[in-house]
Amino acid sequence: MNKYNPPKVQTGILAELKEKQSDSHPDTRGYVNIDGVMYWISGWKKVVPADGTSFQTLAFTKFSQADIEKYLASEIPKSIETDDTPTKENDEVSIKENELTLLIEEMKQYGFLTSKELSSFIVRNPQLRMKYSNISGVVKLKENNHEWDFHGGFPADIYKKVCIALGLSDQGSNAKYAGFRKYDDSNYDDII
Repeated sequence: MNKYNPPKVQTGILAELKEKQSDSHPDTRGYVNIDGVMYWISGWKKVVPADGTSFQTLAFTKFSQADIEKYLASEIPKSIETDDTPTKENDEVSIKENELTLLIEEMKQYGFLTSKELSSFIVRNPQLRMKYSNISGVVKLKENNHEWDFHGGFPADIYKKVCIALGLSDQGSNAKYAGFRKYDDSNYDDII
């Protein structure tokens, strides 16, 4: 389990550890994705004395910010990281990075081919708009003298990471990014 390969939603992996440093350390270790939230699993082998039946007790620990950053680093090559990300307070950046990690993991199972397919899926699912409200929203697009709103979009830096991580292509439009407004509670009902 040296390389982190995130599981699909509602799945995980549990592997036996070859060496225990003490009796209190787990016998098995792994991770699970429960509703888009990643958890470490630790397991301890037990035996029922009366009949010899074996079982495991389990403990779940939510991924830390360091675990999430490790995931992002392994899924998104450093070469695509940009310096155009606005400087934010650490909490806001952590929220966005966490949402990005969860979005990438959750959307892998759907096999989208284009960013438009992903955006349409987010727009059609209010729970996703709420779940990813800090990184998804309305993108202002501009082509020639025409400007319009595109719902289910992402800020430019997030869009680049999502497309690379999910292998998405764009529509080949000549439209240019002109701004972004994240979803918030006040505009959920006005989207569709």
